[in-house]
Amino acid sequence: FGEAMWENEIYVKNLFLRSPDDTMYIFMSYANNAEEVVTNLQSIFIQTMNDLHISSEKQDLWLQRALFCTTPVEQLNNWIPELLQQWPTSLDQAIINVNDESIPAKR
Repeated sequence: FGEAMWENEIYVKNLFLRSPDDTMYIFMSYANNAEEVVTNLQSIFIQTMNDLHISSEKQDLWLQRALFCTTPVEQLNNWIPELLQQWPTSLDQAIINVNDESIPAKR
C-alpha cells in the first residue's frame, strides 16, 4: 500500500483533494535509510502540491499538518514501534490521535 500510494500520481493527488482540513499526517519508514526515503516522500508531497497549483498559503497549511519522520521506526524511543508491531492490519498506516512532541520529524 505504501509504495502504491507514493508511486501512483492519482493516489497522491487524492491525498490533497480528499483530506479533511483537520487531519494531520506523519510519514515514516522502517528502512535504514529512512531519512533519504522520507525526504523523497516530502519532495513528492511538495511537487504534487505544485502540480495541483495549490496556493503558497495552502501549501504552508499543508506543511504544518504533515510530519516527515527521518528516524527509522524501529529506532524511535517512544510508543510508536510497539503500536505498529501490534497493529492488526496489512496496510502500512495507522490513525492515531495524540498530542505528543516526542516524534523526531521535519516539516
